[in-house]
Amino acid sequence: MKPLTALSFLVFLSWPVSIQAQFPNFPDSNAYWGMYSWGVVNVTPEGYHETGITAIWGYHLKEENQDTILQGTSYNALWGGAQGQESVFAGGIRNDTTGRIYYFHPTTNSEYLLYDFNAEVGDSLVVWVGEYNFTGPSLLLMHVVSLDTLENSNGVEYKRIGIVNDAAMAGGFGPEYWIQGVGGSGGLLSTYGTDLYPGDTPYLDCMSHNDTLWPSGQPGICSTVGMEEQIVAGVNVHPNPNTGQFTLNLQEGAAAVVSMTLWNSQGKRFAIRPKGSGRTMSVTLADDIPSGLYLLRVQLADGAVLNTKVIIQP
Repeated sequence: MKPLTALSFLVFLSWPVSIQAQFPNFPDSNAYWGMYSWGVVNVTPEGYHETGITAIWGYHLKEENQDTILQGTSYNALWGGAQGQESVFAGGIRNDTTGRIYYFHPTTNSEYLLYDFNAEVGDSLVVWVGEYNFTGPSLLLMHVVSLDTLENSNGVEYKRIGIVNDAAMAGGFGPEYWIQGVGGSGGLLSTYGTDLYPGDTPYLDCMSHNDTLWPSGQPGICSTVGMEEQIVAGVNVHPNPNTGQFTLNLQEGAAAVVSMTLWNSQGKRFAIRPKGSGRTMSVTLADDIPSGLYLLRVQLADGAVLNTKVIIQP
């Protein structure tokens, strides 16, 4: 549960991996990305920093292919929010034949590299890392440090490219990821290449595209079909952040817990075996679960699913 302290260690582990599978293409329509941001929301009189979700937002490409011409180049129009909601034009997305994804920023009227899904370990690239409403260029140098594959709950494989920036390298942190067919673990536009904490750090919560959903579940606007979704309400984790040991409290009258699962922002699942029963249970995570931001999903006997975020610190 300690941050990595040497870039050479990451490269040594990742170099032998061979990526030969056929991975999903980057979406050009009917896709939605949901993001959230964790940061300091309150400082107690004792100086303790309470953290929580400081923002929730999303982007979508409309179901019908909304091509737009920007400065003579064709892009897929990107919109804020989910399809059917009142939206704001958030720029344009296009991909070329080499696996590179480009973003046209609506305020600067300029194009920036967003992802390179054919990058190799050892490459360095300058990419866009801000949101659509940033008024000026927000560019960051990323170093590619790993290359492997993931599989979502539908059995779909995705190429995963580990990236760090100079700040992460200096602090011994990283990596975050580009996931082919999905986007970045820091959100569609906001992959920072570091999990430095504290800070107002964005994360990709989920991405839905046609008949698949990342990291898990069934089609829809990032929700599981046929189950009641309760976000945060009804479940409390204390302390949060924690070092891998915490108490889980359910609201009065909650049904029995069937299972608990921890998901990281790259779609990896960790099983949890709590101690106790009823409304209060204690959880001790395995030592090999790294520090970072996680989604805790609690399945109840009545079919309800309770979701909350958990921060694990070194």
